[in-house]
Amino acid sequence: MPEFSPEQKIEQLRALVEADPSDHLGFFMLGKLYLDVNKPGDAAAQFESCLRLKPDYSAAYRLCGDAYRKAGEQEKARDVYTRGIAVAEENGDLQTVKEMKAFLGKLGG
Repeated sequence: MPEFSPEQKIEQLRALVEADPSDHLGFFMLGKLYLDVNKPGDAAAQFESCLRLKPDYSAAYRLCGDAYRKAGEQEKARDVYTRGIAVAEENGDLQTVKEMKAFLGKLGG
């Protein structure tokens, strides 16, 4: 089986989410790929789409905050981490809570 480049994987996932715009995992995976290729602004947009579809997805908040932080959008990162901490606490995702609190602390929030 051939190995696909990150750009090819992005194109495949983009086609999947266009075909099924209700697939929160597709948006999540696409966001992760954008982070992998250092496109944090594009990543944040995908994580936001994921969170619109599944607002209780703790991991998406964490990576969305990371994407905004890497894009230099500290205020948006702070907001996403704050919302994400509340969701992760409600879900019992203690490791995710710990990670987001650490990043939030580094942002001064």
